[in-house]
Amino acid sequence: MCYLCKSKLAANIFPFMLHVSFDCLYSPKTDVKLQRKGADFIQWIIKEADTSIVELIGKVLLFVLLKIIKETRIENFNNLTREQEINQTFLFKLFYGSPDLSIHNPEEIMKF
Repeated sequence: MCYLCKSKLAANIFPFMLHVSFDCLYSPKTDVKLQRKGADFIQWIIKEADTSIVELIGKVLLFVLLKIIKETRIENFNNLTREQEINQTFLFKLFYGSPDLSIHNPEEIMKF
C-alpha cells in the first residue's frame, strides 16, 4: 500500500483503485493498520486523480468517508449533520483541498 500511495498512475486506474481501497477498509481479514493505509489511499486518490475521475466517484468517496467518520464514533456527528451545514472544506480538510463536488447541504449527503 505504501507504493500505491506514491503512484499517480494507481490513483487514476478506475475502478481498481476503488476496489483496492474498499478491500483495505472493509475486508473481513483487515486490521487497523491496513484500514489506515486504505484511508491514506483514498486521500491519495482525491489528491492525485484526474478531476474527471473524481467527479465520477466523488459521491461514493464522500459516502465512504462519512461512514468512516461514523464508525470512529466522533461525538455528536449525527447532531452536527442535522444542525449545521456541512461544506466541502470541513469534509475534505484532511485531503489538502476540496474537489469540486455539487454537495453543499447535509440533506443531499444523507440521501445515500
